[in-house]
Amino acid sequence: MSEGSNELNGCQHVDRVFFRGKALTEFTNSECSRFFQQTDSVQGVRQTTIASGVLDPSFQARILFAPNILREYAVLLAKRYNACSRPMWKLKSKSQGSLRVFIMKPITPENDRLGFVGIGYMGRPIARRLLESGFRLTAYDRNPSKAEELIQYGSAVARSVSELSSRCNVVLSCLPSDEAVLDIYRGPGGALAHARRDSRVIDMSTVYPETSEELSRLGSERGVEVLDVTISGSTPAAEKGLLTLFGGGDKECFDSAESIFRTLARKYFYLGPSGSGATMKLVVNTLLGIGMQAIAEAVALGEKAGLDRNRLLNVLSETAVVAPAHVGKLESAMRSDYNPQFPLRLMNKDFGLILNLAAAVGARMPATGAAFEVNARQSDEGAEQDFSAVILQMEKQGHLGSFAKGRT
Repeated sequence: MSEGSNELNGCQHVDRVFFRGKALTEFTNSECSRFFQQTDSVQGVRQTTIASGVLDPSFQARILFAPNILREYAVLLAKRYNACSRPMWKLKSKSQGSLRVFIMKPITPENDRLGFVGIGYMGRPIARRLLESGFRLTAYDRNPSKAEELIQYGSAVARSVSELSSRCNVVLSCLPSDEAVLDIYRGPGGALAHARRDSRVIDMSTVYPETSEELSRLGSERGVEVLDVTISGSTPAAEKGLLTLFGGGDKECFDSAESIFRTLARKYFYLGPSGSGATMKLVVNTLLGIGMQAIAEAVALGEKAGLDRNRLLNVLSETAVVAPAHVGKLESAMRSDYNPQFPLRLMNKDFGLILNLAAAVGARMPATGAAFEVNARQSDEGAEQDFSAVILQMEKQGHLGSFAKGRT
């Protein structure tokens, strides 16, 4: 095999390719039965070297394609992975040809069609904001009427998740449980089975990290890049584009989706490999849930000690010790308004995920366990309430008359 370069359409092609984005695994065609890849890192960019034939396990050096084979596959890789190609630097080696770098194309309203699965408390304002920002979007929900609510904002509606997945090259989901996520994506009728090979998935559900990792693995088998990008913020924040997002998965893929993140969030963070976004969300919701429980206990203490309830809640909302996420909850509690912005049942579900993760990694979380117990007792009341309704539960346990005002 030679190390020279050749010309094709006015561009140099050489025997080494740098690929940024999805790693390669195997290709077949009529000329060469199998192609293998080796990946390592040069100047922070993943270098993929492809070789044909059967590899000798003892041979660890790079095996180079003949240039005439590589130039055909350089074009194939760019097309297959929805990438753009441009010349970069030269390696300090005998070969003096320009390297080619493949960078995942950024998602844009003009070039991409989004699919959105799960038009619930958070999904609806998120999907609406994307539509109002100019993205073309197709919606799907198991309750068709929820998806149809978005038609007035310009959304198309899919009759099935397979229809949505085949129609769109970026699929977002915001679902209530691990089971719902896996049910939507797995199996012959799932989104991944019908996804385009160069498409992307952005799952925004709060799930166990292993669920995100499993989804990424299933996507990889189909040539689909999967991100877990979890949400911090309530429905009003979603409506105003003021969410905070935590991302896990491939960094290049995360960067390519910035147009979506800028539309939805005031801040967004890349945390690391698949499952990192899901893990960060559980860390954040630990503080959210324990903080709300602490406020509920403090309110009950103040009332039992004789402080006026509304004055107590108002003063607490002005102190530096109450987090911004909880300030609005105090204002709502003054009006005895516990309509769900973040439902109690979802906080209850998240507590379960947090404690399962803690058990798996060996972390002791006594305060979280106690908060979970109070949350569960209020959940057992049966009403669809905001997670701040733990205030009512603590007032009830304190035999305070004010808890009855927020029961309905």
